[in-house]
Amino acid sequence: MNSKHPPVALIAESSPRIGTGHLIETFSIARIALRIGIPVELWVNRDAPKKLLELAPCDLMVIDDFSPESLQHVVEDLRRGGCLLAVTSFRQVTNLQIDVLRQEGIRVACIDELGNDELDCDLVINPSLVTEYHRYTSNNPRFRVCAGPQYIPLSEEYEVLYQQPRSITGDIQNIVIAMGGTDRSGATLRIVESLLEWRRDVTKHVVVGAGFVNITELESKLSTVESAGFVIHRNLRSLVDLLMLSDIGFTAGGNTLYELACVGTPAVILFEDPHERKQGLAFQERGFGICLGPGTDVTKEQIWSALDVLAPPKYRHTMCDVGRSLVDGRGAERILTLILELIGYDSPVQTPS
Repeated sequence: MNSKHPPVALIAESSPRIGTGHLIETFSIARIALRIGIPVELWVNRDAPKKLLELAPCDLMVIDDFSPESLQHVVEDLRRGGCLLAVTSFRQVTNLQIDVLRQEGIRVACIDELGNDELDCDLVINPSLVTEYHRYTSNNPRFRVCAGPQYIPLSEEYEVLYQQPRSITGDIQNIVIAMGGTDRSGATLRIVESLLEWRRDVTKHVVVGAGFVNITELESKLSTVESAGFVIHRNLRSLVDLLMLSDIGFTAGGNTLYELACVGTPAVILFEDPHERKQGLAFQERGFGICLGPGTDVTKEQIWSALDVLAPPKYRHTMCDVGRSLVDGRGAERILTLILELIGYDSPVQTPS
């Protein structure tokens, strides 16, 4: 790489089991780094959806997994390239992985979402709204934690749209169903089935991610005349325009919940995992979104009831303001500033307040 800076290694995990959020977060950080002239090496595991990898902003190195043995080969490659910093985004990083990456003086930052762990990296960035997930211990004397939704690394388009005022008036016209890149619980199918008879004048946008596992059944369900008003969107590079267009968004409680908050589109949350349940409830307690329960158990009556609650424009406008007060779309900039400080870069990133 032709640059006055050594590369930064971004190492992201993705699979049908854990979804695609970690990889998408890493793409957002990589784009900003490349924009300001910081070279990036992006490492992913082999289980990541190939369609998603086609959207990567830079060249990819694909390895079998992120076991300590595999990471040893990564470290050897990084040191040959003069890399001083490795940033992980895993479902749950371990000290065994961190210890391998810290060899030969490489600084390590971890983007983590679950907390309550002992980590010996140099920096943890936890973007969760759930404060109990911000607890860590460490044997590293330089250890630091930066936590809160101001660090959620969304793509640059969200920051742009955040600067634009959002006016919410009139009746519901568009709904988006975006249950994650894989939706392994099948919640999308349950939501679609529940909405087949609900207000056919409203357009229902169904997002199918790169790892979506129920595409055949979804297409079959929407192949009838009764499904008029549904539109399937496949492998979108970004959800930002669709979320901004919509009056209400269905989500599982992961990154898309933060994206909805940033653009001010009220959320109906149907979680897959326990940590998503806590995030959904945390947002609801702050005044943004309705957390209905697990996507595997939701009923048509619950969905219709939530839509009735969100129907008044004044109520949606209040929820919009709350969401935008929590997430401003500048998390990737904040993360890049923090990680570059670890290795003494005089970063040209404008540090957000």
